Amino acid sequence: MMIRESAYQHKYIENNINYDFEDMNFVYGISLFKNYISNPNTFLNKVLFTIRNKLFKEVIKEINPDDKILQIGLSYGSQIPKMSKMLSNNGYIDIAGIAPDVLKRIKPLISPCSNVYVTFKDADKPPLNKYDKIVCFFMLYKSDDKQKSKIINALLQRLDVGGKLIFVDYHNPSKFNLFKFFMYIKNKLWHENALSLWKNQIVSFANFDEKSQFIWEKETYFGSLYQKVTVTKKN
Repeated sequence: MMIRESAYQHKYIENNINYDFEDMNFVYGISLFKNYISNPNTFLNKVLFTIRNKLFKEVIKEINPDDKILQIGLSYGSQIPKMSKMLSNNGYIDIAGIAPDVLKRIKPLISPCSNVYVTFKDADKPPLNKYDKIVCFFMLYKSDDKQKSKIINALLQRLDVGGKLIFVDYHNPSKFNLFKFFMYIKNKLWHENALSLWKNQIVSFANFDEKSQFIWEKETYFGSLYQKVTVTKKN
């Protein structure tokens, strides 16, 4: 007896997309690429991690000993002890925009820091204090455009006169950047909201009335792969 194969046996489904077996080489290739690009031990991610550390050094240059700092999100968390050690007895760091599971992961890093305080305020509803420095380090790419606008405008309102709001995030790489293809695929697969930062300036998400009160300065790094936008509140 010969049993005919069901037509459904010739289909492969991933993320609600049907693939014929003829397309399986493509699907398998995508799977391998996803595993590679998400592995922190790959050459690509080691390079990107090193670059992020260099970007944080650019942020550190803006910090003064007496600063009252609001840190939005934690990224890897390793930057907090470094900032904490730079501050005098008058300075402190408030952390907002983090989830409890993230706090649990990085708690051993920040527990020894007596001048660091954690709040569970959302990034778009930060503490009502005024700050000398606000650091938003790789946070905008996680949010859709509407949420980006809410976060940016809320943070601008928390900035003291002469204070600085510092964004570090993704940017549209130059066409000659060897990482451009990989970063596009990586963001497309996991962080599609990051691609909005390829198309739009961070200042474009701020309300018009807010823009006029501030000086906006932008620098790009590593072939425009990343950007640092410094927003200074006018006196």
